[in-house]
Amino acid sequence: DPEANVLSGVGTKFVKEATVGGKISMNGICEFTIGEIISDTEIRYKADDETKKDVENLSKKLAEQMESNANLPFKIFPKIDQKEVYAEVYKRLLDGGAISIFPEGGSHDQTKLLPLKAGVAIMTLGAIAKGAPVKIVPLGINYLQAYSF
Repeated sequence: DPEANVLSGVGTKFVKEATVGGKISMNGICEFTIGEIISDTEIRYKADDETKKDVENLSKKLAEQMESNANLPFKIFPKIDQKEVYAEVYKRLLDGGAISIFPEGGSHDQTKLLPLKAGVAIMTLGAIAKGAPVKIVPLGINYLQAYSF
């Protein structure tokens, strides 16, 4: 229901499996941030300009799925509270230790950088604010045989 920003499921367990602030991915077609869990079969998603495009893509795919009488697969990703991770990073740096951060968030075979994640900046600024001596050593990894790990 794009007007009410509601996604409905059949046989779903949103109350048990979803979290507000988490994400729901619709078979890789689109991804929504969960704004409210209404019931086991309904969630309300947060709407923005990007979401409007996703709703259009999803509507097209749903029309195709309805013709074939198939349900649309989805995955739920819980919201992760990084406070504990940041606390451990600050402790390690204050103790004179080191950490490795991969700010792209994953490995890929593209020839350009992926968008950097905010976590590296949050960790750095938080550690500096707590008095940790932070040194940043940029590093790139270039795989010669990327598919033979």
